[in-house]
Amino acid sequence: MLERFLNFISRHKLIDSDDRILLAISGGIDSVVMCELFHQSGIRFDIAHCNFSLRGEESDGDELFVRNLGEKLNVKVYVKKFDTQSFAVKEGISIQMAARDLRYLWFKQLALGHGYHKIAIGHNLDDQAETFFINLLRGTGIAGLRAMKPYHEGLIRPLLIFSREEIVNFATENECSFREDSSNASDKYMRNRIRHHLLPLLKELQPELYPVFSENIERLADTETVYLNEIERQRQLKVHVSGKRHLINIERLKTLHPLHTYLFEFLKPFGYNESTVSQLISVLNDIPGKIFLSSTHRLIKDRESLIIDPLEGSRHEDVGIFIKEDTVIIDVPFKIEFSILGRHQFTTFNPSPLIAWIDKNKLTFPLVLRRMQTGDKFRPLGMKGFRKLSDFLTDLKIPLPDKQNTWVITSGEEIVWVVGYRVDDRYKVTSATQEIFKIVTY
Repeated sequence: MLERFLNFISRHKLIDSDDRILLAISGGIDSVVMCELFHQSGIRFDIAHCNFSLRGEESDGDELFVRNLGEKLNVKVYVKKFDTQSFAVKEGISIQMAARDLRYLWFKQLALGHGYHKIAIGHNLDDQAETFFINLLRGTGIAGLRAMKPYHEGLIRPLLIFSREEIVNFATENECSFREDSSNASDKYMRNRIRHHLLPLLKELQPELYPVFSENIERLADTETVYLNEIERQRQLKVHVSGKRHLINIERLKTLHPLHTYLFEFLKPFGYNESTVSQLISVLNDIPGKIFLSSTHRLIKDRESLIIDPLEGSRHEDVGIFIKEDTVIIDVPFKIEFSILGRHQFTTFNPSPLIAWIDKNKLTFPLVLRRMQTGDKFRPLGMKGFRKLSDFLTDLKIPLPDKQNTWVITSGEEIVWVVGYRVDDRYKVTSATQEIFKIVTY
């Protein structure tokens, strides 16, 4: 099993030789076996454990077990306790979705803050099959049928080729102790009903269910690649980009078949759903002027083109966006990531204008991301005196429309960073800096 584990990692290029890996360990059999395989392989790793406070003493027992496992293996263990129930109520989502959101947000926060390159999750082939049928029953496209990827946005799933039976056998042979989650026995959730009833029935009908299923998933993944390549090829031909505006020529669009599929994929990045796409197609031959809104964009059906612009004047621009000390990422009005580095981690300096290196101890949280305002002043990095922000941008020959779309991050009333242009000299990293607040925009 170890050899297959390493071959799977190599085939899918999940880990580079210098990667530091953070293992998500619940204490259950899947994550414990993953941990043992990493240990036997010699790949360097540390452990992260979420206590969701949902099963009382059982949850605390899981936490203690993982702490002891980390001590036994001589690796660092990060633990965080969540009030999952309260978070679910506050956000109006299910307990499962709340736990998922809390887990992945914290994992990404740990990775950014402590220099981990990948986060390993213990999903196996049974989980893959369950996800396939959940998506199928709820309605999905090719991505849903393809289910989980071995690698996706910093997450790796090195156990996806192993069935639960293989994992149980490995745990027995290697005398791996683990924790049983009592909720896994319940048929309350769809995933468990599929696990306990549908998959056993399918195995009766097809004893080689998992090898066949694994091959089918590979084919679907290949099909998705071909599909996405074609979508992107047509996007390049049919969608014209002018600054933040996107235009789709209606007559050229109509030559595509199936039209609904292509248009949905073109508009999905702008927040439009299938229902809106159907409405839009029904009025392509109507008089111009109809407007379709998503949460982030406005689409106008003009005479010759569909014109897509980002929404302006949103509440974020009116009041600003608050950035707390533990904020990891924001996506509105554009993507920005935040991380905290120790002085020892500041080994290389990237002078990109899209990255700000700030002395964290000089900041007062929460910071605020807002548009530039009339009269804004700051002290550009490397200068002793203050400059009006508008004059600074004029000196850089920034066009008026871009000036009006300039954003700043402030600490109290002071500008810390003119986003994409210059850090304020008062907040620069110096030899006395102990912690660095790193900001990256895209």
